[in-house]
Amino acid sequence: MARRDFGSVRRLPSGRWQATWKREAREFAAPETFRTKTDATQYLAAVRADIERGTFTDPEGGRLTVKTVAAKWLESNPNKSPASLARDDSILGCHVLPKLGDRTIGSVKANDIQTLVNSWKGAASTVGRQYTCLAAVFSYAVDQEWLPKSPCRKINLPTVGTTKRYVLKPEDIANIVSASTERLRPAVLIGANTGMRWGEVFALRFENVNLRGKVLTVAGGITRTAKGAPVLGRPGTSHKAQSRDVPIGNLLTAVLASHVKDLGPGDLLFPDAKGGLMRSSNWRRREWVPALETAGLAEIKPLPGFHDLRRLNATQLAGVTDVKTMMERLGIRTERVALGIYAQAVEQRERDAADAMEAFSMSHVGRTKSKRKSA
Repeated sequence: MARRDFGSVRRLPSGRWQATWKREAREFAAPETFRTKTDATQYLAAVRADIERGTFTDPEGGRLTVKTVAAKWLESNPNKSPASLARDDSILGCHVLPKLGDRTIGSVKANDIQTLVNSWKGAASTVGRQYTCLAAVFSYAVDQEWLPKSPCRKINLPTVGTTKRYVLKPEDIANIVSASTERLRPAVLIGANTGMRWGEVFALRFENVNLRGKVLTVAGGITRTAKGAPVLGRPGTSHKAQSRDVPIGNLLTAVLASHVKDLGPGDLLFPDAKGGLMRSSNWRRREWVPALETAGLAEIKPLPGFHDLRRLNATQLAGVTDVKTMMERLGIRTERVALGIYAQAVEQRERDAADAMEAFSMSHVGRTKSKRKSA
């Protein structure tokens, strides 16, 4: 056996040469043998260069199947919510593994990915969500040094059209609050005044309400198990999200003071009929949609949701504060998302301004006769 400063080569009984090396307590062997010692040592030199450049890949990694890597990826993030895990598992099982599951990850090329994406049916947003899951699997393989690069590059996806949503007005909020059941009216007011997500509002407990300081503490959020049962998770949608304090005004403080007067430590502000966490589907069907119908908003398409309260809040914040303050108040952790919301909010305000100015400047057009005569 011939030893070098990196790895070693040895001659096999067949007369061919084998190259091996160690890295991070693991021993690797070249996937093939070589005709000469020089060929083997040159291979080791190339491996060493890849390690130094950060482009090294495990020679055995490319032989793993997509199914195996997908399973490892699903198990890799213990912070992923049960609902997200169930969604990703379903996407892989229904849309990816039937076509690519038995293929080795090293054999999958960009053309294979594009062909698979083209075969998917459904809305552009659905296809995009499926592709995001697929791309994450191959990104995981790259991170594990099983692949030098992902085949999910320069893939053409269907364009997601922008759906024009109805922007709730202050009078709409008042009508929805009036039409809501008495015990859940404060939930609507919290959503409109703070921009909290539905899961954050319905996870609030007695101890999260500081009436003297006029602050609500967002300490958790309702998510779902794989079977759809509500469970308490972190605030928002990110496993990195932390609790935050949200200041509230005098009127909302007064409403909450009345709401919590009969509650105690540990009590939910808005429980279900049995005192447990509310299911979003039950609340929407039994509370929200009937309130919209009474408020005269049921004919709007798409139907406004609780998240539209958050959009309205963001629109108003865009006119009175900066992006950083918006991020803190709404619990947004990435500037990309914050700037996107901020830009949409500003755009909405600009459209409102344009409509107002047009109504003012065009209000008398056509009502007066022109005194100018043609020559």
